[in-house]
Amino acid sequence: MTDSLFVYGTLRMGGSREIARLFPSSVFLDFAKVWGTLHDLGAYPGLELTAGGASVLGEVYAVSGEVLKALDEIEGFYPSDPASSYFLRKKTKVLQLSGSRRDCWIYECNADRFALEHPIPSGDWIEYARRKEDAPADEWPT
Repeated sequence: MTDSLFVYGTLRMGGSREIARLFPSSVFLDFAKVWGTLHDLGAYPGLELTAGGASVLGEVYAVSGEVLKALDEIEGFYPSDPASSYFLRKKTKVLQLSGSRRDCWIYECNADRFALEHPIPSGDWIEYARRKEDAPADEWPT
């Protein structure tokens, strides 16, 4: 059985942990977006889903249950103890580039575990991370 997964950060194409490289069985389905606020958490982003938020860019993949379990570990999601999880795996609707909506799993940051002080207005982690890499630390984009 496969599930749909929306990725918005380091798991995206060109990201430091590109999902197709980590899990070659994952199948790219479409580009997509969700609504919320993307935050710079250092080496990776965190997403807060909000109905009135900005668009956050990402990609949709078909993944197996085994891949989701492995990602739960990578993302620090503990199904039996969500309060201590770093990210929470949730189902949400995404809008695909094709115009259709799809229910997808997504990893939302647990706001109780992070200081969400550095929003990324563009909603695009890959573009933001490239600019951040090119800038001296005291000039990182925010």
